[in-house]
Amino acid sequence: MRDKGHLKKLYSDSEPVVNSESDVDSEEEGEMLRVAKQEVEAWVKQVYLRTRGRELPGNYNHVLLSELYHEQSSRWTLIANSHLTSVLTTTAKFVDMVLNCIIAEEDVRSRIRKIIWSKFLIKKVAAAKELETLIKDEKLQPITYNHYYTDNIQNARHDAMKGNIQKAMQSVEHDQNGKLHACKTAMDSLKLIASLQNKVIVNIVDQACSEALAGLNSYYKVAMKTFVDNVCRQVIERHIVSDLPDLFSPMTVMELSNQDLVRIAAEPPQQKEKRAALSELAQNLRDSLMHLHN
Repeated sequence: MRDKGHLKKLYSDSEPVVNSESDVDSEEEGEMLRVAKQEVEAWVKQVYLRTRGRELPGNYNHVLLSELYHEQSSRWTLIANSHLTSVLTTTAKFVDMVLNCIIAEEDVRSRIRKIIWSKFLIKKVAAAKELETLIKDEKLQPITYNHYYTDNIQNARHDAMKGNIQKAMQSVEHDQNGKLHACKTAMDSLKLIASLQNKVIVNIVDQACSEALAGLNSYYKVAMKTFVDNVCRQVIERHIVSDLPDLFSPMTVMELSNQDLVRIAAEPPQQKEKRAALSELAQNLRDSLMHLHN
């Protein structure tokens, strides 16, 4: 989820630059798009212009963040359903392996397997319904009470400010030893202030898009962690793993009727007939032996 949950993922510094505007990953990664920073900014600007309302220039409304987040997290449904299917398949194989290990008779094992699968199917449907509810919640308006969202926003703003200051300091003269003397003279101070002023974004649309992108990245981190935890606890643990021992427990056996117990543990008709024939043959052999002794 952390590596492949984004619909649009920025190139890392170690990845080669491609000529196309966007690159669709291999089938293993699905439809995730690896894009450059300029393409992400253009995407945010496009959504910003499409969702403009009555807010003042330079600001963005809640619809922008909602649209960006829903599009960026659109792959979560595919990943979550794939994970649920994988867990169900692994669990089914494990249960079947346990049955083969502890029950030797094929007929008894087959009857118990039917009881287990009927309960397992109920859990499977409940897990799928729970996951569907979580996915529907993610399609609503973004909301969080997690303080890490504001922390992420502040960190993003501090990083942007730090980068601007570092770029501004590069334009300040250094002495012959390479040491910075930005405030050694009044002229140096004016150069530093002028350099910082040049970093101010005068385009109000770009400013709003920059703030929206920072908000998207900050909320996405918090929402992704919450969604992963909810899937693990409310879907996998609650409906599949935690009640797995109850699929066929001593309590399950106690709740079975006498007819069900006989049906499960009774010998198959073919085996009954064979046992009766062998018993009759053994009795005939004993009778013959008695006649021979007499």
